Amino acid sequence: GPFRAGMDTEVPLWMATMLRRRKLAKIIPPSWMDISVLKDVLRFERDPKEASFSPDIPFRHAEISHAILSACRAGSGTGGSGAMGDGGESEVPNADQIKLLLEDIQRVRMDKIRRNVHTLSAQTLKTKSKYES
Repeated sequence: GPFRAGMDTEVPLWMATMLRRRKLAKIIPPSWMDISVLKDVLRFERDPKEASFSPDIPFRHAEISHAILSACRAGSGTGGSGAMGDGGESEVPNADQIKLLLEDIQRVRMDKIRRNVHTLSAQTLKTKSKYES
């Protein structure tokens, strides 16, 4: 098959999580799941001048990160015992901090959406009342 022990191989996310849960593989998290990248994204999202979302993380980042973190049992606080044969440690360093940053990004994005909808509603009401006069 296409798999060789000890060699990195790109596979679909569903396959990576399945293999990880069966302890047949380790997952290498995507580069955007790095703390420094997520902090930069959060900084971008908090910038009031930016109306759009950061292009540095994929559209489905929440689903992807959830699948990876849950497959790796990352950030659960319990982790493995270390005697399981797979090391028991997570492949995702600083998983708890990554989870918090992703939650912060989600909250900031929801606030940004609410602000944009409020702005659009206000503009629509102004335009509607202008034409009714």
